[in-house]
Amino acid sequence: MGNSILNGIRVLDFTTHTAGPTCTAQLADLGAEVIKIELPGYGDETRYLTPTVEGYSTQFMWNNRGKKSITVNLKDPDGVRLLLELGKKVDIVVESMKPGSMKKMGLDYVAFKKVNKQIVYCSLSAYGQTGPKAHEPGFDIVAQAASGIMDLTGHPGGPPVKCGVFMADFVCGKDAFGAIIAALFHKFRTGEGQYIDISILQCMTTMNPFIENAFLGKYVSRVGNQSASLAPYGIFEGPKHEYLAIAAFTPRHWERFCNEALRKPELVKDIRFIDNQERIRNIKDLVKYIENWLKTFTSVDEAKNILDSLQIVAGKVCSTKEVAYDAQMIARKGVMDHPGTRKMSKGYRGRGSQLIFSKTPVKMKAAPELGDNNYEILSEAGLSRQQIFNIETKWGQEIEPV
Repeated sequence: MGNSILNGIRVLDFTTHTAGPTCTAQLADLGAEVIKIELPGYGDETRYLTPTVEGYSTQFMWNNRGKKSITVNLKDPDGVRLLLELGKKVDIVVESMKPGSMKKMGLDYVAFKKVNKQIVYCSLSAYGQTGPKAHEPGFDIVAQAASGIMDLTGHPGGPPVKCGVFMADFVCGKDAFGAIIAALFHKFRTGEGQYIDISILQCMTTMNPFIENAFLGKYVSRVGNQSASLAPYGIFEGPKHEYLAIAAFTPRHWERFCNEALRKPELVKDIRFIDNQERIRNIKDLVKYIENWLKTFTSVDEAKNILDSLQIVAGKVCSTKEVAYDAQMIARKGVMDHPGTRKMSKGYRGRGSQLIFSKTPVKMKAAPELGDNNYEILSEAGLSRQQIFNIETKWGQEIEPV
């Protein structure tokens, strides 16, 4: 633990679902002590999501790896007092409740700042803490829709298409992680804590490069598997319903692609494909040439090998199963074995970390059982073992989420 980047940093984690937990899980990976606050008798709702291994949700375990868990009734004044007492000894608070909820309970930034002036406090919400939509509820799919990115995804004339994963939540979690690290650096440099307001919608909107086009009066919508600004830069169908991503849009790569891959040098000077703009304008004709070429092979892997030899960027569209067993991912521990929780017999296999450090390696540890660390953590607030037992009994009934 001594060589972990965030060794000695303590976090109170009031997050649930995906965006917040993936943020704090990254802090735990880097050695921070992340204390997850859960509802007594209920816990984070993602504990009950499928798929499961030995009865444990893989989504919960991955999103909450390396954390500790305490159960506290946030609607009980005694619970609030306990958490503010713990707040004196932590560096970071992260919450993802509906705006106004933490203030209503007496656990907002102002309350924690009174007990710890150097606290870094981060709120994640659908629309942010201010603005006309601040109090509207929202999940990942709403942010995908409201950011314009869903309108950019799909085929021309067809319906908008959502991303196949919780992209907005994951982007938000990563942005919040970066913001917290920056605020922590500022704290160590100046002694000042601060408040961070993260909006899932704004995080997702920063991923939309066509916002600037809109201000210029150029409105881009769905273009299917091709790019609205580069060509060829898209997904092309090959044999056996396999697909290959090809990026040969620069003049030198386009010329090499025509001459040495397609073996059609006449296309280089074809007026339809003479430059990037013309290739975009005549994309349907371009796609036909490329897909006809791909279908001369028994597999897109053969075409990829040719493009690799020409140093033209290409990649097969892989299924999730193929990614799970990919040699590159295995070599870099992009997929790996996880301990699961302390009660599991074998753990599970899943995603690894995207961060590789030469001196301070990431350590992805087990997820907590519900209330695993009540005695360890609540005793720091001055409670005896009997008092902790009493409040566990008092709060032990299932209560509704905040």
